[in-house]
Amino acid sequence: MSDAHPPAATVIDSTNLQAVLHLDALGGDRFVAATLSPNMNGDIFGGQYLANVVGAAMLATERRRPHAMQAFFLRAGKLELPLEYAVSRIREGQRFAHRRVEVHQAGRLLMTADVSLYSGNGAHAHQADPPRMPTPEQLENLDQLALRHVNRMTPATIQRMLGKKAVEARPVDCEAGIFRAANEARFSVWLKPVARLPADAFHQYCALTYLSDYWIGAVPTARYAASIFAREHAVLSLNHSLWFHAEPSTADWLLYDLDSPNSGNGLGLGHGRFFDRRGKLLASAQQEVLMS
Repeated sequence: MSDAHPPAATVIDSTNLQAVLHLDALGGDRFVAATLSPNMNGDIFGGQYLANVVGAAMLATERRRPHAMQAFFLRAGKLELPLEYAVSRIREGQRFAHRRVEVHQAGRLLMTADVSLYSGNGAHAHQADPPRMPTPEQLENLDQLALRHVNRMTPATIQRMLGKKAVEARPVDCEAGIFRAANEARFSVWLKPVARLPADAFHQYCALTYLSDYWIGAVPTARYAASIFAREHAVLSLNHSLWFHAEPSTADWLLYDLDSPNSGNGLGLGHGRFFDRRGKLLASAQQEVLMS
C-alpha cells in the first residue's frame, strides 16, 4: 500500500449509478470509491463491491475485456467510509491477463476477488435459448406495484420497494416471490439504469456487474418467504461469480432470469442469466448465501 490517502468523506447516493461506478486513482494500481450505494437494509450494496472490483481490474489492464470474475465477501463495510481497491497484476499473458483485487476500508479487508481479462475471438459460438417472457413495457415497476397493492404488504415491505433508485426493475411475475411464496425457486426481472450511462466498455461492464447482485441472493428463499422484500429470512452473501459472454450494453432493458438449483445445510445457491431484448445471452452469474 502506498502513502497516498483516500478522501476522508463519502457521498451516500442510491440514485447516481455513474458516480457509484467511478473510481479515483491513488497510484500504484490502487483506487478509491467515494460514492457509496446503500441496499434496502441500509448497508453497502454488494453490487458496488463487485462492480468496482471489475472496474479496478479494467483500469489496471490495457486492451482486454473481463470474461470472468470470482469474489468472496469477507466482512461488511460501513457507509460512512470510502472503499479502497488494491490490484495485483498476477499474470500478463498473450491473450489473458489475471488481476487479483482486494477491497479495504479503514485498513480492514472486506473482499478478495480474481478477475480474468481476455482479448481474442473464435469461430464457434452457441448459446441457450432465451426464456419466453412479457416485454418490459407490459409490466409494472416496483413503485407501481407497491402503490397498487399497498393493502397486501406490511409497511416495512412497502418501504423497501419504494424510494429513489439508480435502477428500474420490472418483475415478470408480480405475484410469485413478491406477494406470496413462489412454487419454485425462480424469479425473473427486467432491469435498466434510470439514467443512461456512457457507452464505453468500462461503464457497461461495471454496470452489468452491479446489476448481477440484484436478487440473486434472495432467490434461494423464494419458496419459503412471503416476499423476497420481507425480512423473515435473512441472507448473507458469501461469494459471487460472473462470466461475460458478450459485450454488454445497459442502454436498453436487460432480462435477469434467476433460479436456485439448491439450498440446504444453511446455504443457498442462486444462478442468473442476463439476456438483452433480442435474446442474446450476455452474462451468467452465481452467488452462494448463508440462510437463516
